[in-house]
Amino acid sequence: MVKSGSTTYQEASLAEQRNVLYTRLQYWEELQSIYIPGLLQLQADLAAGSPQAVVLSIQPEDVELWLSSNLPPGRQHAMCIEGLPEMENKLWTAQCYDGLEGVWHLLSVKACMVMVYFKNKNV
Repeated sequence: MVKSGSTTYQEASLAEQRNVLYTRLQYWEELQSIYIPGLLQLQADLAAGSPQAVVLSIQPEDVELWLSSNLPPGRQHAMCIEGLPEMENKLWTAQCYDGLEGVWHLLSVKACMVMVYFKNKNV
């Protein structure tokens, strides 16, 4: 969705970013067929069950990625290659630890800055 007050440059930049994202999504879908071979059948079953759920003119930022964690819990191991759900879980855990470390670092810097401000004010 383009805002009414956006400039031509912003609209062109958004269109370019959407094209790049669309290209990456196509590559992602190719990889999905390798790592989650049962996904195509699941998507076909879902589309057959509710045809109105299929949207034709969708923006690339609205596309569902279909990670192994998005699959029905009982079918994850049957639809994915061996070990994929565990790999995704390890990735999520590592990202959580990285995020916590970033928060810790920012709090540490902030505490040091408070001490420096206090020293400068009272010296």
